[in-house]
Amino acid sequence: MKRDFPLLVSEYFRKNSSKLKNKIAVITEDRKITWTELNENSNRVANLFLSRGLKEGDKVALFLHNCLEYIEIIIGLAKAGIIIVPLNFRYTGSEAAYVINHTQSKALILDSLSVDIIQEAQSSLINVDNSNFFVVGPECPQYMSNYYNIIADTSEREPEKITIDENNTFAIMYTGGTTGLPKGVVRSNRSRVMFFLYAAIEFQIQHDSVGLASMPLFHPGGMDFGLLPLFVGGSLYIMPKFDPEHALKIIDEYHITNFLMVPTMINMVMNLPESTKAKYNVTSMKRIITAGEPISARTKERIMEYFTSAGLSEFYGSSEATMATHLRPEDQRSKIRSVGKPMIGLEAKILDSEGKELPVGEVGLIYSTGATLMDGYYKDEEANAKSFKGEWFTANDLGKIDEEGYFYVADRKDEMIITGGENVYPAEVENVISKHPNIAEVAVIGVPDAKWGESIKAVVVPTYGQKLTEEEVMSFCNGKIAKFKIPKSVDFAEELPKSEAGKILRRKVREPFWKKLEEDA
Repeated sequence: MKRDFPLLVSEYFRKNSSKLKNKIAVITEDRKITWTELNENSNRVANLFLSRGLKEGDKVALFLHNCLEYIEIIIGLAKAGIIIVPLNFRYTGSEAAYVINHTQSKALILDSLSVDIIQEAQSSLINVDNSNFFVVGPECPQYMSNYYNIIADTSEREPEKITIDENNTFAIMYTGGTTGLPKGVVRSNRSRVMFFLYAAIEFQIQHDSVGLASMPLFHPGGMDFGLLPLFVGGSLYIMPKFDPEHALKIIDEYHITNFLMVPTMINMVMNLPESTKAKYNVTSMKRIITAGEPISARTKERIMEYFTSAGLSEFYGSSEATMATHLRPEDQRSKIRSVGKPMIGLEAKILDSEGKELPVGEVGLIYSTGATLMDGYYKDEEANAKSFKGEWFTANDLGKIDEEGYFYVADRKDEMIITGGENVYPAEVENVISKHPNIAEVAVIGVPDAKWGESIKAVVVPTYGQKLTEEEVMSFCNGKIAKFKIPKSVDFAEELPKSEAGKILRRKVREPFWKKLEEDA
């Protein structure tokens, strides 16, 4: 007899709670909840929205900072078949309103820190009426509902049987909007379950794992790797905001085993004074996972010297594809700039602009495919047409493959610098400059140049207390890269603009230089 067991995110969490019961599931600085409590609280969330007339396929927007409630809300909405729409908590009122309206969200869960922002935009919200605002926190306007009060009066029993197809949408995650308005990435239940299964195998996340979530949970990486240890029956500690020393304290106190850190976060930890790092026992760590930008060889060595018991994993992926390739711990010293080989169940290849697969060593667009891939951009067929070739997706990143099948990311296509007809990939130049012992961070950009079209500029953040000159930085590059790739100018800054995930935003660094050109035109 054929039986149907759909791959639903909520079902895995329900089944975990039935057997794990009193095991601690989620931890914050002032609270801990068991698996039973997590399941009951998520049931209350599901029953609340079902009782309000929302149904499978409706959307609920979340405008929350990192908190324990975020997890129970995600699971609860998934149980009801309601689509989660996480909002960047740094959005302005108009930005939040755009996403809420674009998705036709029928309810909004926000926290006290976000109330003022939403009140500014409330008159422009099309589908959310006053009865469907829920505030997590002490400060709640009279016309909104206090989340805690209303949840306490809602049934903790499993919601009545709802038939949800595994291909139904689990969440719509909005990209950062590097060009124009943000795009909604549609992720199915099946794609999330397959991500959890693949990632658990690749990164060896197990039932006794204790994850640390410090990236924002609204971010695809923050949510994916926050839910991952829970998916396999482990536990999760949620930090409200990343602090490098506090992260080490948590690792020591709660025996954290795995941690997703973007390179900026890694640098913050590694740049702590040696005396500070020595205070904490980090031997519980089994896997450090990073993505977003390549890490220099020097930084890798420092990570492996400090986290002696942890393997270092780098992966290449995107909000849309989730993961594509993985550079495993055993390859870290032999394949320094590589992002590894395709992960289990996934495929990747390099194509030219006409869709032809390129041979070893030639730079083209990275395409990937597999079960973790998004269904497409929400209500944006033009973007879908540009990003997909059949079942293959590109995030517009340029890369190449070596003779052993390892992938290398050159740069984003739209950030490549063309100077005097030569293509220069900023990441290659940044990798050289970042090896300077007195440089903490660097962004390499193209700026307007009357003769060359673009010239190369490095914007450098010196290591704390150090002073550098333009000539020192440029001369450091001599002999390490071709002469035409060496920056023609160097600016110094106290910090570089970053995304919520801690990734340096070259477009923000570049903006003022091109804006001035437009103003002068």
